Amino acid sequence: MNFTAEVSKLAVRLRRVIKGENFSNKHDLVIGELVMPFLQMMDYSNSEVVPRFPVTGMFVDLAIIRDGKPVIVIECKTNLRKDPPRYLRQLGHYFNYSEARYGILTDGRIYRFFTDCDRHCFMDLTPFFEFDFLDYTDAQVDQLKRFTKSDFD
Repeated sequence: MNFTAEVSKLAVRLRRVIKGENFSNKHDLVIGELVMPFLQMMDYSNSEVVPRFPVTGMFVDLAIIRDGKPVIVIECKTNLRKDPPRYLRQLGHYFNYSEARYGILTDGRIYRFFTDCDRHCFMDLTPFFEFDFLDYTDAQVDQLKRFTKSDFD
């Protein structure tokens, strides 16, 4: 199945899961039912995705590991609209104090991708890319594909 079809398939699954569940205050459900299927679609194996990865005495929800080091840190929330400034500070801490090149803030539906374009080793406050599984374009699918295991450098 091609990547665009995989995204469409996951979007259908996401609609079904969201419709049947109330995700407020269900952090583990967001990770298990929404984010992990996304990472599997992106072709990352369970051995490459480390839950509760330690960063300076705190734990980021998930980290994608390559050669024993985090390359992407992922912070999962039940609702991105609830307290965005606090969520950004939290993800920024994990990004700034790890060796990750990218940070993702997600509620399982919307994925916001961050890096350090403005200042080296300090996460930008604005995402350079956002993907919403319930509202996306073909161009956004193409950009998302760059983060699959096979295309990620």
